[in-house]
Amino acid sequence: MEVGGRTYSFQVASEVGERDGLGVEAYRENGAKRVLVCEVFRHDLDRNVTFTAFEQDIPFEVVEHTCRMARERLADWQWTE
Repeated sequence: MEVGGRTYSFQVASEVGERDGLGVEAYRENGAKRVLVCEVFRHDLDRNVTFTAFEQDIPFEVVEHTCRMARERLADWQWTE
């Protein structure tokens, strides 16, 4: 995704260990380096979903796309007992 002359990419990533869950991460491409700018993370142990910004002034289109991907890719957020 191109916003304001910068390129952003997105990925779905799982984490097991300190945090158990699944997340959608947004990266700003900076040459050969990728910088994590924000994530939506589904915490399976705590049964909640959080948004974390790792930078300030993230374009709204990037935040919106990250949240939309999370709704589509992190499956049903209704946990069963």
